[in-house]
Amino acid sequence: MDGGTATGPLIALGVAVLGLLVVGIAVLVGRRREVPQDRFRDDLAVFHARPPGSPGAVPLPRSGPPVLLAVPPAPAGPSPATAGRGPARTLLALAGAVLLLLAAAAGVGLATHRAADGGPAHRASGGRLPALPAEPDSPTAGRPGAGRLAFTSLPLGPGDLAARLSFGGIVLERQAVGVIVSYPSISVTTHGSRGLAHLRLPTFNCLTPDVPADPSAAGCVPSVTQYADLPTPALQVTTDGNRLAVQGRFPTYVRHNGTAPTYTGSVYDVTVTAAAGAPLARGLFAANGVLSLGGQTTRASGGSPVDVLRRGR
Repeated sequence: MDGGTATGPLIALGVAVLGLLVVGIAVLVGRRREVPQDRFRDDLAVFHARPPGSPGAVPLPRSGPPVLLAVPPAPAGPSPATAGRGPARTLLALAGAVLLLLAAAAGVGLATHRAADGGPAHRASGGRLPALPAEPDSPTAGRPGAGRLAFTSLPLGPGDLAARLSFGGIVLERQAVGVIVSYPSISVTTHGSRGLAHLRLPTFNCLTPDVPADPSAAGCVPSVTQYADLPTPALQVTTDGNRLAVQGRFPTYVRHNGTAPTYTGSVYDVTVTAAAGAPLARGLFAANGVLSLGGQTTRASGGSPVDVLRRGR
């Protein structure tokens, strides 16, 4: 996830907390206005010490409206002093409930983002090493359990390497009429003696005897993309300065809409070598690479920034 995605939940949470503080202050101010302090002044002690007619007593008014000796019953319904408080209290309660829901949603979004961005099942940031389950050597077609490592990478330490390369076309299968071709891409991360590679094989059905340079221009029909994830020790990894080589048998799987990834039953013996080229930034280089699959060889074709090699610091 990027920085904008990470900042969104924090902003929403801050707005919710600020709103709750404003609602709380409004409630306190409303309560102070509802109960004036002089309304509950107790005159009983003064009346007892200086009853009417005694020296120092408060003189009674000699004119004005008559003083009622009995308090008339209160009229039905809310008093004028409290008639307008119900809607205000209701609105404040609704605002508080909405802000609480917003704060809860922002907290969930922030927790989800942290789990996705820094959890061991994804980028393994902060130096944490994810578990690398062994991949089957020859999985049968339709077997579940594929794609467990699809979103996993190893954290780069000093001297570790990461490479991303895309290659020209190769023939996956020859048919009676035409060929099934692929234009592979691979990404590799290393951590010490450990390594993890992700292979992607987009496929095309072509009515040509060999691999066309541009499948769309040659009228090839896109087919299902195959994927493969291979960790050590099944993946053999060799590093030498700014050079990287990986080799292994990659069991491929497909991702059908609405269902879990399943293995295709195909296993490809793949070897990839990559070397740093022109520097792009500190620790980042344009990469040159070669991929071998089934006796065929193809070179990295995209150039920077598609083909890059990064060195850990």
